[in-house]
Amino acid sequence: FQFNQTITQPGSVTAFDSVTGSIVNIGIVPGANEVIINLPSVPDNRRVSISLSNVNGAASVVAAIGFLVGDVTNSRRVNASDIAAMKAHVGQAVGAGNYRYDTNLSGTISSADVSAVKARSGWMLP
Repeated sequence: FQFNQTITQPGSVTAFDSVTGSIVNIGIVPGANEVIINLPSVPDNRRVSISLSNVNGAASVVAAIGFLVGDVTNSRRVNASDIAAMKAHVGQAVGAGNYRYDTNLSGTISSADVSAVKARSGWMLP
């Protein structure tokens, strides 16, 4: 979460998985004007709602996010656009601008990543 002022009190966080309920062992990392939330092992093809309360003693915010391996275009489904985007990145080393294309976390975007996305074609967030 990013704010327009320095974070002096990160507040508290709760997170809920759309299938299993409450997520435990959530980490909060405050920094300058942002709060980073670390979620442990969220399964693929899930929606999570994160609530951050009492930031700097007052502000509260909520964000809903989805986790779907292979949805590199952020369309909430794995389709031909994702496959084409994967192919365009084959051979690249993973960095800050293309990390989401490395589906097998090898450090390089390869044909194995493209194959993994092809195999998931048709999947979509619930």
